Amino acid sequence: MSKPAVRFSFQFRNERKLFYNRMGVIVSLINFIAVGYYSYAQFDNKGLKIFLLFAAVSLILLFVFRGKDKYKVITEINAMLSFAWIVLGNYWLCLLFLFLSALYFFSSRNTSVFFREDKITFSSFPQRSIQWHELSNVILKDGLLTIDFKNNRLIQQAIFHSDPDCSETEFNTFCRRQLNASVPRQTV
Repeated sequence: MSKPAVRFSFQFRNERKLFYNRMGVIVSLINFIAVGYYSYAQFDNKGLKIFLLFAAVSLILLFVFRGKDKYKVITEINAMLSFAWIVLGNYWLCLLFLFLSALYFFSSRNTSVFFREDKITFSSFPQRSIQWHELSNVILKDGLLTIDFKNNRLIQQAIFHSDPDCSETEFNTFCRRQLNASVPRQTV
């Protein structure tokens, strides 16, 4: 059985993205300085050459991607510097910085929400799904999406980006229809 197609999709702005970006830069700098210091202290000339190679590639990446979102380069630089730790024989630091790089990647993304016939899915990490029968109301009004749960929880987020051909009326009608279809019928 195939998955029902996505009827509507929206994207929420990540309110903490600036904080995550700054932390990503700090972790990259720590990684860069640590690789340089360890290379110089442990291996003298050979280590310095290894460090300079990784430093040059990092700077080239920054130069190439400078026109794009500069923070997207952080993940690539951290991953590359993590592999420098493998070359230097420090596997635990490689795993640590790869883990921190993955955390940065997942936490700095904008969250998308997808509305299907059978459920609502959030593209967070880990992915989260909400069944229609868990909800009492879903409404989109003036760019503000409100998801009201039956257990009185509430998700209310401003929409950052949506489908260009999505109208509020069409979306609200779809949600009302899905909510009505999910209510169990009582027999008399």
